[in-house]
Amino acid sequence: MRFGVLGPVEVGDGDRLLPVAGGLRRGLLAALLLERGRPVSTEALITALWERTPPSSARTQVQAMVGVLRRLFADAGWPGLLVTRPPGYLIDVPAAALDLTEFEAAVAEGRRAAAGGRHTEAAEAL
Repeated sequence: MRFGVLGPVEVGDGDRLLPVAGGLRRGLLAALLLERGRPVSTEALITALWERTPPSSARTQVQAMVGVLRRLFADAGWPGLLVTRPPGYLIDVPAAALDLTEFEAAVAEGRRAAAGGRHTEAAEAL
């Protein structure tokens, strides 16, 4: 499994991308992935998706989108990846499966190399 939030929000399974259709659904997935391993409240998700004026059906729409993502993940062989955790939802994605984690590790390595005077190494990492 592979999840991308740097650039288009994507979910990969081997050589294929799984269909995460719709801007709101991708936004929901991104909000959950950015808090990987921590519960995200339904209210925080609503704010992330609609910013100023959420529709009266926002809570129901979030629940429906979570259901669609759960089915998508279960069909890919990843049941239990997206769970309900008060006060909202939690996505339990391994760190190595998220492009953001890989990016952050490369930046940290580049900074360590630069601080140690290993400029070629730093440039490669960064």
